Amino acid sequence: MRHDLYMLDVHIANKCNLHCDGCNHWSNYNFSEIFTNNTLEEWATPWSKRLNPERINLLGGEPFLNKECKEIVYTYRKLFPNSINKLFTNAFLLSKQDWLYDCLLETNTALVITLHSRDERYLKKFKKELEYLKTWGDWTFEKDTWFRNVYKVNGVEVEIRDMKNHWYKTYIGNGYNAKPYKDNNKRKSWEECVSKNSIQLYNGILHKCGPITYLKDFLKKYNLQNDEDWVNYYNYMGLSPNCTDESLKEFLLKEDEDICKMCPAQPNKVSDKEVFKLIEK
Repeated sequence: MRHDLYMLDVHIANKCNLHCDGCNHWSNYNFSEIFTNNTLEEWATPWSKRLNPERINLLGGEPFLNKECKEIVYTYRKLFPNSINKLFTNAFLLSKQDWLYDCLLETNTALVITLHSRDERYLKKFKKELEYLKTWGDWTFEKDTWFRNVYKVNGVEVEIRDMKNHWYKTYIGNGYNAKPYKDNNKRKSWEECVSKNSIQLYNGILHKCGPITYLKDFLKKYNLQNDEDWVNYYNYMGLSPNCTDESLKEFLLKEDEDICKMCPAQPNKVSDKEVFKLIEK
């Protein structure tokens, strides 16, 4: 039996070439792990028989730092033939991907380009990389929403997503001094959450959202596993592919739960963030 879900996110690289302060995937802390196509296929194969995702998001980190990115796009189309597949990038390595257009066209995969800052140095690089897309052919405007513009470029869907205006940190402080929020209102935190529909597949396990999925890596790096404020969140267990149908259904339908309390109930949304400064090594 396959269970429907709206969105499944998959990190194909924990490594990132930007250091966006407060990244809710903790990618600003100089992680370097990159996953092989074989590994990512092993993660997803059992779930491909149990899940029917409307969307698959291949992201990071920065996916183009993974030299097997092309193979991974093909693999996830094979595993999830009926889903809307999207490949995310910050565009800073876009012009180096000479394989990209053909791969996206053949696999019916959309390209999502995320915009993160108004910093002049950042925008100069961002706009320069977007020039590469002109080599693909003519652009046709499709639609826009409050945070994205969608185009067709010679048969390939390209989405430019403005991530500046609904950005907020899901924790307090940085590095060794990082702490979860203590608003103690899990329902409100869930209602305000921009990741509430972003179920993550990581190490073969389903996780509720990005902040909880990659938290363990962050806490291990800074030896905070036993910190009294973090320990309950560190002990969060996702769902393995050998779970029962009933537990899978319950997981997919569950809204707020105790782990939601680590994030703010009243997020402080900002229009700009630091994208280059490595706050903690």
